[in-house]
Amino acid sequence: MFKLPDFSGIDLKSVDVVLISNFNHMLSLPYLTEFTDFQGRIFATEPTIEFGRSGSGLYPAYNMADIKACIDKIQPVRFREHVSLYGSLKLTAHSAGYCLGSSNWHIQTGTESIAFVSSSSIQTNLHPDLFDGSLLEKASTVIAADLCPKGATSYNSGVNDVCAKVAMTVARKGHVLVPCAISGFLFDLMEDIHLHLNHMGLTHQVQYAFISPVAETALQYSNILAEWMAPRKQEMVYLPEAPLLHGILQEKGLSKTYKSVHGAFSSDLKHPCIVFGGHPSLRSGPMVNLLQMWGGQAQNSIVLVEPRMDSAASLEPFKDLEISKRICPLDIRMSIDQLVDVMRKHKHPKHVLVPSSNTILTRSDGTAELADAKNTTSTPACQWSAYKYAEPLQLGIGSLYETVLLSEELAKGIFPQSFGTTSIAAISGSLSIYNNRMQLEPASVGGRQILALHSQRQLCGTMNLNTLLTGLAMIGVSDPVVTALDEIKDMQEAEIRVEFMLEGKDASIIMRENETIVKCEEAIHISSTVLLLKTLAESDIPPALDGDSHRAYARPLELDIVKFSALVHKGPPITLHPTYPHTPSHPTRFSPNIV
Repeated sequence: MFKLPDFSGIDLKSVDVVLISNFNHMLSLPYLTEFTDFQGRIFATEPTIEFGRSGSGLYPAYNMADIKACIDKIQPVRFREHVSLYGSLKLTAHSAGYCLGSSNWHIQTGTESIAFVSSSSIQTNLHPDLFDGSLLEKASTVIAADLCPKGATSYNSGVNDVCAKVAMTVARKGHVLVPCAISGFLFDLMEDIHLHLNHMGLTHQVQYAFISPVAETALQYSNILAEWMAPRKQEMVYLPEAPLLHGILQEKGLSKTYKSVHGAFSSDLKHPCIVFGGHPSLRSGPMVNLLQMWGGQAQNSIVLVEPRMDSAASLEPFKDLEISKRICPLDIRMSIDQLVDVMRKHKHPKHVLVPSSNTILTRSDGTAELADAKNTTSTPACQWSAYKYAEPLQLGIGSLYETVLLSEELAKGIFPQSFGTTSIAAISGSLSIYNNRMQLEPASVGGRQILALHSQRQLCGTMNLNTLLTGLAMIGVSDPVVTALDEIKDMQEAEIRVEFMLEGKDASIIMRENETIVKCEEAIHISSTVLLLKTLAESDIPPALDGDSHRAYARPLELDIVKFSALVHKGPPITLHPTYPHTPSHPTRFSPNIV
């Protein structure tokens, strides 16, 4: 029944963080923390921690000491609380709507972000806080897990069948067994069953029982978590009654909790009785004992509602019993179709990964066609991929830019210049990197001497072609080829292209209305690249001095920053791109592929 988790493909010493989405995902956590070399940090919401602590699924596999030591290692977080790690990683939990405290995780590193969506529900009639789709707003990559499989019965579609079966059994004075955990959608199912019985006029003769070693703790704790509930449940906190129905029924004596089927349960038993608890597998727990007691009577019923369990296999040992058997799996998890609908309300990510079980075709390049969704095949704007269990998958995320903070001292010396509606300021300083945190500070004495050589350059201006050609000649470029617009076919934008050889390699400078692009081979020596960019930066002059020249705006490049950028350049030829292509007065931005 229990087996060890497979961590064979993972170097657990290298794992820095474990994020827990809900209490169902904690079964292997004590093994990870107490029996492996894992030394990272663990994050989960407070309800997830408490339901995991009281979850009966942990106790047959681990002893109390292991469970306590594991739980004590988890750091609690709240929804939308930002957790910064190692200076470069930011974690934020968002409500998943699946159960109390269930969360999806937004993971941000630099300018890239990942949304991990697991065990989520967008149903609005359940007790947990509603699904929070804001984590998809800026996510470039979405990883979906634990999706509702194709053909599964949703909660709203199947709950009427469950209520009808329970009502028929109660009407004939029979007992009803509902094997399930004392958490999750059980609180909503019990409320729907009670409302249905009340509509049928049967509530006066029914008794509810919760049987589990942790039933009393779980039920009491669930009623004090108003801030983690849906808005309609939060409003009930200000009323004298408990927000969840089982609390009200307990106060009226209509429902009771028991640790086992022995003792008080037998003496308190009334006909008919609806029993919740046990394990849905029917291989251990109180449901096995109750099936032996009540299985021979046809007026009794057992209703299996757990969607993750093979219910037919669970009932196999009891197939000869006369008890009425009904399989009504209720699945509140989000489907692929619903995931697509949610993403349409927000900015579409560049890459979406889904479990291979939800795909009908995985191509050789890893892209996927989904089994039950429309408009989800890969496009240039959004790639869909399928992943398999224990299979490494490269996300392919990487940022061209890094966030750099300005020191307070340096910020005081910045005086922006106005260019139309835009204000721009040149910033020069020393880049300090510590614990993945970058900060620009005032330059040292030696650095200030270098920066002083470039302090008179303009932020914006008119590119002077003659000055550029003179500068190229000074760094050893001979016979550059200048091509004007009328010599280029099929061009939609006017441009002047200057092509030349630098260290025997092809290089070019393209000047357009709103941008200047520099292209050169990566093999060119860094010193020559720096000279080239320096020449380009010194070729701009204020527009008033040369209004007839071709206009192309270039940001003055600080020599020390250019050297730093060139040293870490690993990607395609260096390119100068404009920050805002449609704003001529805005400077261009140097954007190499920094690794």
